Amino acid sequence: MLIKIIHDLRGKFGLVREQGERMTCLAFAMSDAHAAFRGAFVPLSVEHLYWHCMKRTPNANPDEGTNMPTVRMSLKEDGQALEDQWRYLPQLPAELSEWQPPPSATPVLTCRSLPLNGATALICQYLAAGKPVVIAFAMSDAFYNPNEDGVVEAPDNDAPAGHHAVVVVGCGNYKNRRYLLLRNSWSADWGKDGHAWVSETYIDPRIHAAAIMVA
Repeated sequence: MLIKIIHDLRGKFGLVREQGERMTCLAFAMSDAHAAFRGAFVPLSVEHLYWHCMKRTPNANPDEGTNMPTVRMSLKEDGQALEDQWRYLPQLPAELSEWQPPPSATPVLTCRSLPLNGATALICQYLAAGKPVVIAFAMSDAFYNPNEDGVVEAPDNDAPAGHHAVVVVGCGNYKNRRYLLLRNSWSADWGKDGHAWVSETYIDPRIHAAAIMVA
C-alpha cells in the first residue's frame, strides 16, 4: 500500500517520545506542537504542562488524563519549561505532595491555541499552510498495531479502546481516499518510527477535539 504524500511536516519535529503507562498523551501532543510552532524544535516539558492541567482540574486524578479545554488554557496561562528543566517522570511519586516543579523549571513558555472542527478536509488545509494539528479521538484495537506499511487498518468488528491524542503531521491519498499521518507518543517502535497513517473514514467519526497553535 503506497500512500501518495501531499504534505509532510515531520521535519518540524524532533524524535518521537514515549509516554509510557501514564495518561499524558494530550500533554505530549500539545507540547510537541508547541515546540514545533516555536521554530527550531527543542522538546518542552510535558511534566510541567500536565502538572498545570491537574492544578486547574477540581478533584484531579493524574491517572485519568486531561482534556482539550484544560490543556489549552494551561498552555496559554501557565505554560511550560524546556524538557531538560523538568524531565518527564515514567511514574509519579507515591506521595503526590512531592510532585512539584523543581526550581530549574524556568523560564516558562506560553502559547495560544485555536480549537478546530476536526474533519480531515479542514486538517489538510492547515497542514498545507504548514500547521500541525493536535487531535483527541476515540481509539480502537486496530490503532495499537499498524501494518507493515505503517497504516492502521480497522476490520468491521474493530473494538473501542479508549481515548487518545496525537499530532497530525501529514496527509496523503490512496485510491481517492484521504489519509492523515499521525505522530504518536508511544516511542519509535510504534508504526513507522512512531508514525502511522489513518484513513479519513477511520478517523473523522472518532475525532472529538482538535487544535492548532497560534501567535
